[in-house]
Amino acid sequence: MQPDISDEALRMASGFGGGGLGHAGCLCGALAGSIIVLGMIQGRDNKEQSRNPIYTSAQEFHDFFREKFGATCCRALNPHSFDSKEHLRNCIKITGNTAELLSDYLRDKRF
Repeated sequence: MQPDISDEALRMASGFGGGGLGHAGCLCGALAGSIIVLGMIQGRDNKEQSRNPIYTSAQEFHDFFREKFGATCCRALNPHSFDSKEHLRNCIKITGNTAELLSDYLRDKRF
């Protein structure tokens, strides 16, 4: 699947990575990216639509992530110095495992 992502959507999502919301250290970028993907699939098309479906999915996936990894903050998941070899190696591992977790979630929910 190749999603059609507008330049505006790319700009809006740009601050979600980089070691937890632009190096702030909390909220793993892989988790944030997963929620963005869920929003692309299940998000509202207009303000009259209910937020409940995406809110439910986002909370469920957050809880699955926390259960699998033990935390949701980047600095708790990856205590190495940002951009060090150890940090990047661990981040790649977390990101790959998160992609697999999201794939499983989407399949199980039949999205």
